Amino acid sequence: MHSLDVDLFHYLNELVARSPAMFESALEWTDRAPWVIAALLFVAFWFYGRPGVLATEAVTRPRVHNRRVLILVLIGMWGMAIAGPPLRHLLDRPRPLVSETLDAPVEPDTWVEIRATYDDRPSFPSVPALVFFVLATGLFALNAAAGIGSALLFALLLALEVGLGLAWPSDVVSGACIGFLWAVGLLRIEPWVRHPLTRIVLLFEHNSAPMYVAGFFVLLDLSYRFAAISYVLRVMAGYGIR
Repeated sequence: MHSLDVDLFHYLNELVARSPAMFESALEWTDRAPWVIAALLFVAFWFYGRPGVLATEAVTRPRVHNRRVLILVLIGMWGMAIAGPPLRHLLDRPRPLVSETLDAPVEPDTWVEIRATYDDRPSFPSVPALVFFVLATGLFALNAAAGIGSALLFALLLALEVGLGLAWPSDVVSGACIGFLWAVGLLRIEPWVRHPLTRIVLLFEHNSAPMYVAGFFVLLDLSYRFAAISYVLRVMAGYGIR
């Protein structure tokens, strides 16, 4: 382990563990909150842009374009959620809370339960970083300010994960870089798959009730850490996304 990785982890752990309240807040904010935020961002940008298929101004992208991008982004997020866990188990790098001594100002029984959750779950690369930076990159393609803002927000929440001992700094940085590159690659092929993506988008116009019901369950699954995908991975391969 590189000393910079270890030093940065211990620095973040000291910040997070300054008080029991701060530590417990970090546990709460890194559990489901980032995934709910990701789902909310997806909804917000689904309705971003001018309605219709054609732009009415040279600088304005139509909503159908934005939705094509978001569908690609969702496919990319699914891809990272599926590919990340087996990659972690292939590399088999233990998490800091397993391999390092860290400050954890919570009840001993509570900490034993938290550690037990992650004992058999390697950390490299960070799957949340893989997923969230696919989304941040896609949002940047639609709106630079939103992309940068979401990337900074996800980076902050992932830093809390590092401070809790759930990941190493290099796990997060590597996951973010892989997610970014994966998203860039997907966005590059958007012109080649524009026709089938447009057909999917138009289904939301012509069959809005069933499509939006399906979309609700897709985003609900996202808000629960891709619980359905995680369940399938546990059944088939014995590991989940977390």
